[in-house]
Amino acid sequence: MSFTPTHNTATAQRVVAIDTPSAVLIVDDDPNVREAIALALDQPDRIIHHAADATEAEVKLATEIIDLCLVDVALPDGNGIDLVDQIAADHPLTRSIMITGDPSVERITKALRAGALDFVTKPFDVDDLNQRVHEALGKQRRAMRKEQRLARLRTLCKQLNKARHEISQQVDILCNDLVLAYQDLATQVQGFEMTGDLRAELHGELDLEQVIRRTLEFIINKIGPTNAVIFLPNPGGGYAVGGYVNYSHNKDSHQVFTQHLAENVAPIIAELTEPAHVRDDQVQRFLGHEDHWLAESEMIAMPCCDDEGEVLASILLDRDRNEPYDDENLELVGAIAPLLAKYLVRVINVHHRMTDFFEEDEEDGIIPF
Repeated sequence: MSFTPTHNTATAQRVVAIDTPSAVLIVDDDPNVREAIALALDQPDRIIHHAADATEAEVKLATEIIDLCLVDVALPDGNGIDLVDQIAADHPLTRSIMITGDPSVERITKALRAGALDFVTKPFDVDDLNQRVHEALGKQRRAMRKEQRLARLRTLCKQLNKARHEISQQVDILCNDLVLAYQDLATQVQGFEMTGDLRAELHGELDLEQVIRRTLEFIINKIGPTNAVIFLPNPGGGYAVGGYVNYSHNKDSHQVFTQHLAENVAPIIAELTEPAHVRDDQVQRFLGHEDHWLAESEMIAMPCCDDEGEVLASILLDRDRNEPYDDENLELVGAIAPLLAKYLVRVINVHHRMTDFFEEDEEDGIIPF
């Protein structure tokens, strides 16, 4: 009797279909017993394999997908119960039935503990044998379907975990973007609130001197007593003093002092990209050889730039280190600088339009009143 294997290897994935034949392995050293069992179990939905001993059975299990093993207790190269135990360990989806001619309670108990589903005794009753094999194969099929469902669930869980991880990463990126956007918006709102009064003061103001004066007054009102100066770029290069408040410097030499700051410190401030809070121990590093002018002082400095990054003015505050500035003072100057730049741009644009208007009228011979 010859048979065609239904699977290539024992490690192949087991896919159960309704019309898939069940593979039964008969392990017995007596060929007549094996043939008798094979004839008794011969049905269209079963494929029968033979093995004469435990070694041959292990080879079959390694090369074929076996659904059920009928194993004799006494084998030439070992104990059938040990083989059943090995099958349960190495092939958990393969079921076993013990064959014995001596159905003692001890032997049956050992067989069941080793993993056997059932046992049959010699000589066989064909109907009883078929019934036990049918029930064992039914349990094996149910176990197989359960394992397949679990395998599908494990695959789905892996896919879901992968998708969850990817979504989590995207959510983290989105949350980070939202946090940054919120922080930026909060900074803008805070700056708008801090400079609301200054906006009202400068609204509609087109006179450069008034813009500078009102900005300095606003700074003093918010920060308190402090030396403050606003530098403006000169047409020919360098910087000049646009306006200042003298709080603690020598009045007699203050004009010379501020002019020196315009020539030497304003260019340093113009290189900044954000408000600088220069404490007394950092003055030398910030000003270099010019630090003696502001020794034992601390400063807040910030350039006022337009949208293209051109410096339209620079703000410098200084006072004694015993009256230090705080973070709110730094934030205030950081909010004032772009606002001052905005109004300076407007003043410049109006000035240019007026200049063009007068030049055109003079060319036409019209003198405006």
